[in-house]
Amino acid sequence: MKITDKEIQAVTKLAPFDRYKYFLKRVADTERMYTLVNGNNEYALSEVKGNYVFSLWPFREYALLSIVGEWDNYQVKEITLDEFENEVIDFIEENKYLINVFTVDSKAGFIVNLIEFARDLSDELKKY
Repeated sequence: MKITDKEIQAVTKLAPFDRYKYFLKRVADTERMYTLVNGNNEYALSEVKGNYVFSLWPFREYALLSIVGEWDNYQVKEITLDEFENEVIDFIEENKYLINVFTVDSKAGFIVNLIEFARDLSDELKKY
């Protein structure tokens, strides 16, 4: 699915919680989400208020906008819902990471714990 520049401009101006709701709807619709990895296939992590966070975006285009500064040697990685459920959830849980949904302009997105994220995504998926 391709998104327009107009949609990108409009959505990146939304408040973090509104971007989170957009993320949930789009991921439920496409069954895909995106993160960043480096050449060693290590995920891009940030630290927010003493917690490490795992960042996610609903489309490749939004993730590409975040490849700056400390992440300029990272690439976008697509994660299917199956991969998220079978691989990424364990990684997040084992490391006690929070989830940072939809960073924009190097500012944190909506930060949520894994349990809340899984519940919210599950609720959205039930609508499809």
